[in-house]
Amino acid sequence: MTTAPAQRKRHLTLDLVYASPLWTGRRETTALLRQTADAVLAAHPDMTRSRYQASVMLGDDAELRRLNAQFRNKDKATNVLSFPSGQPEEGHGPLFLGDIAIGFETVVMEAGRDGKTVPNHLAHLLVHGLLHLIGYDHLVPEEAEEMEALEVEILAMLGIPDPYSEFELVPHPPIDA
Repeated sequence: MTTAPAQRKRHLTLDLVYASPLWTGRRETTALLRQTADAVLAAHPDMTRSRYQASVMLGDDAELRRLNAQFRNKDKATNVLSFPSGQPEEGHGPLFLGDIAIGFETVVMEAGRDGKTVPNHLAHLLVHGLLHLIGYDHLVPEEAEEMEALEVEILAMLGIPDPYSEFELVPHPPIDA
C-alpha cells in the first residue's frame, strides 16, 4: 500500500516592529497580522519553500511620509509601502520577501471614510503589501484586476468583506509619474 506524500508545512514569519505608540492593542494586532500572513501563503500553493519571512513596520504618517518621499519622491503620507527584497529563490533557510511599512493615521482615516473597521482595513493593507513582495503589481488594468481578485479571495478566507465592492478599480500610475 502506498500513501500520498505528506504535504510540507509552510510558514510565513512576520517580523513586526511597532515604531509608533499609536498602535495600541498590540496582542490583537499581532494575531490579526499573523493570521493574515498565513492566509496569503495558503492562497499561494506555488510558494513551495517551507519558510518565508517579511518585515512589517507599523509606524505613523510622519514616518510613511518620510519613506514615501525618500523612495518614491512623493512628499505625502500613504497607507502602505512595500519594498521587495529581490532575494533569489536559491539557497536554504527562509526566503526573505522584503519590508512593508503601514501608517497608522492614514489607516484609521481611510477605514472611517470607507465604512470599514480598522482591523479589516489593516488586514487588507497587509495582504496588498505581501502580494507586492511576492511579485504582484497594479500598474496596468489587467494586473490590477488580477491583484484585486486575489486580495478579495484572501480576505474572504479571513471572513473580511470585499473592500472594493463600492469602488471602481483605478490602476496606479508608475512610480516615476
